[in-house]
Amino acid sequence: MRELTRHCTDLKQERTVLLNRLSALLLAHEPQAFVIRSHKEMIKKFDTEIAKCEAQIKAVLQKEEWLQEKVSRLLTIKGVGMMSLAIVLAETQGFALITNAKQLTSYAGFDVVERESGTSVRGKTRISKKGNGRIRTALYFPAL
Repeated sequence: MRELTRHCTDLKQERTVLLNRLSALLLAHEPQAFVIRSHKEMIKKFDTEIAKCEAQIKAVLQKEEWLQEKVSRLLTIKGVGMMSLAIVLAETQGFALITNAKQLTSYAGFDVVERESGTSVRGKTRISKKGNGRIRTALYFPAL
């Protein structure tokens, strides 16, 4: 599951790179038609691979009964979609080693750290970002 979600995330990042290059090409003075056509074809290939990968992730989530139960509970959270919850489940191994919310918060790097150094005793508090960046990335937009 972790491999699938990471692969899907990587495919989406590469697709975004190609989309950015295509938009830059379209704004160029005299873009080559072949290069534009090639970028569009590659984006279509990435779209089909992303769709296949997402279908495979859904199949894995529906295969196990205990996983279906976790999925149905997590989908009740407002803003959390199938891919976000698949990433969280994959990165935490289905919450197998996590016993409480504080532990999950720390593992994801959402725990609050107060910056204290020398004379500046009262620094701003921020999240530590020492945990799993993939979980933070997956939960960014649902948090908004």
